[in-house]
This record gives sequence, C-alpha cells and structure tokens, in this order.
Amino acid sequence: MVVVAATASVFDHQRLGLLDEGFDAFLDKPLREARVFECLATQLGVTFDYNVELVDMEPAEALANRMGQLSRKFDLRGLWRVLKQVPVAGD
Repeated sequence: MVVVAATASVFDHQRLGLLDEGFDAFLDKPLREARVFECLATQLGVTFDYNVELVDMEPAEALANRMGQLSRKFDLRGLWRVLKQVPVAGD
C-alpha cells in the first residue's frame, strides 16, 4: 500500500519527517490536479490515458463520493473495498 501525505508544511525537516514516519511521498497544499496525477503515476507505476471518452460519469462520481466519505473517516478497509470495484482499463 502506498501512503501519500497532503501537507501545507513548507519546512524541509517536516517533510523529511513524513518520509521517516513511513509516508511514501507528500503533496503540497493546495493540491494541484497535475501534481496529484504525477504523484500517482510515480508511486503506482501507472500511466493515464487522457483521451478516453467517458460515457457515463454517474458510477465514477458515486465511487468518488464514497471514497471521500471513507477517507474522512480514515476507513482504509472500506476504501480498499471500493477501490477493488474500480474497473481496470483494458479489462
């Protein structure tokens, strides 16, 4: 499991402390979409296809909303269950 911290800290020693505590990476706040995807690609070893046409966003929005709820409750098991429902491109 990869864990990324989102932090508003500007001090290098605090950021390095996050890595020492077991975080794999950190993202600066405010979060920027391009940086989030760059971090995901690096940490997960994936690439993103931005040319895919999404036909029905409702299921994706429902998953995103559910993941947000679980994240706010720090429910990692619940997040894992939801993530396993996400279809993998090419499958």
